[in-house]
Amino acid sequence: MTRWLFRRLVVSIITMIGFSVLVFVLIRLAPGDPVDIMMDRLHSIGLTGAPLEQYRAALRADMGLDQPLPIQYLLWMREILVHGNFGFSLVSQQPAGTELVERLPATLLLMGSSLAFSIVVGIPLGIISATHEGHRLDGIVTAASLIVVAIPAFFFGLAAIYIFAANLRWFPPGGLTTPGQDTNPLDLARHLALPVLVLGSGGAGVMARYVRASILQTLGREYLTTARSKGLNDRTVLLQHALPNALLPVISLIGLSIGGLAAGAFVTEQLFTWPGMGRIALKAITDRDYPVIQAYALLTGVMVLLGNLIADVGYAVADPRIRLE
Repeated sequence: MTRWLFRRLVVSIITMIGFSVLVFVLIRLAPGDPVDIMMDRLHSIGLTGAPLEQYRAALRADMGLDQPLPIQYLLWMREILVHGNFGFSLVSQQPAGTELVERLPATLLLMGSSLAFSIVVGIPLGIISATHEGHRLDGIVTAASLIVVAIPAFFFGLAAIYIFAANLRWFPPGGLTTPGQDTNPLDLARHLALPVLVLGSGGAGVMARYVRASILQTLGREYLTTARSKGLNDRTVLLQHALPNALLPVISLIGLSIGGLAAGAFVTEQLFTWPGMGRIALKAITDRDYPVIQAYALLTGVMVLLGNLIADVGYAVADPRIRLE
């Protein structure tokens, strides 16, 4: 187990390095230059002339932009690994990492709640669909799963706000808490309800389809035929023999869903004015605030890799056979 875990850690580290290089290069290939953006702001307030050009050169040197790209990357990674410094926002002049980390708990709360919703709703629906194969209930669950997966998150979110917030007034239309009120679990749950519904429904639909297919495949195995021949009823065969093995691949699906949740949270946070990292990142993209964009991409990549690593470990614990691969 130790050797297997060490190999997985090495692969994750190599993947993270490759991802960081990709993020760094793509940001540098994007139109515009950080220094030009900062200088444009100075031009807008009427500052011109030779001192401004000297300031431009000094600013490029201070940011390390006068160095070759490989040196810039190494300097950037050194600051991150040694000092935890992701750079400074070009707009707020605050540390980019600090701005994002302050919003990280809200994003993790939204993603975690949405993942729990996907599991709690998707797995039972998948079981119901598999055990009623070919019946009307199976058709309803299948159609509903396909619909929630196909609907764009922004459209689903707007529809949810219109129906449940504007018309029925069951839930608030956005925000983390009600302004002017002390934070309490009930108020937080009411604000979470619609974002979790929008972000978690797609995952629940995928989970239901995946569980259905896995159970139907497992039900045809010979060991289940043997269990039935011993006199066990269908319920016992399903719950004690088929279901534990059928749900093993779901562990991997949960890990892979972290990336989808991170991408979906980017849209959902805008719709529901949720104070997470996605809103900061969208503003950074609009302002071409490259240090914040780099920091957001890197933090998101770390979350995805950690989710996949945890899923790999969970799968290895549940099924020791994969440690021999």
